[in-house]
Amino acid sequence: MFDQYIGSFVPFAGVIYPINLIPCDGRLLQINQYQALFSIIGYSYGNYSSSQFRVPDLRGRFAIGDGAAPGMVSEYDLTEYGGYESIVLDVQSLPTHNHAANFTSSGTSVAVNLQPKAGPQGNSNSPAGNNWGTPNSISLNPVQLYSKTKNVTMNANAVQATIATNGQTPGTIAVGTAGNSAAHNNMSPYTAISWFIVADGIYPNFS
Repeated sequence: MFDQYIGSFVPFAGVIYPINLIPCDGRLLQINQYQALFSIIGYSYGNYSSSQFRVPDLRGRFAIGDGAAPGMVSEYDLTEYGGYESIVLDVQSLPTHNHAANFTSSGTSVAVNLQPKAGPQGNSNSPAGNNWGTPNSISLNPVQLYSKTKNVTMNANAVQATIATNGQTPGTIAVGTAGNSAAHNNMSPYTAISWFIVADGIYPNFS
């Protein structure tokens, strides 16, 4: 008989183990062979047949205390399983960050061709609200070069202008992608040993 309570977890470093310890690997046991252990854990860890019950499975897992400790958000129920060995972060889990944007310019300036309208013989010496015209008389001072009306379209290249964009030239902006959505390891440092549950020991006093 083992000197611990039946149903207790026992870590064991050996490669072989005593017959009164059952590996915590989720295996099925016969109720009629382990009546004392079944009377304590019952069907808590699965298999609801009339002849078998299942022991806890601690392979690749660690045990935590059930309930909710002060200041903790989560509450854990007895026999509850959870957690992930690896996890993929979603957008909400990423830290605030920036991506580099590359601007590709298509030029340094924009050439604009203007197609002005010219009027008939000038009748005004003010350009406001008028068109170009021809002088009506060289004897006038000042010469009247402007007309209220227009009657001819000048050559498309008669007036040319180059508009500088001060470096803000037309082009494209490309924002590169990053990452490949791979899962990252979520495990804390560990050393694997064997966990057992006591099947033949001291029966607890529940009175």
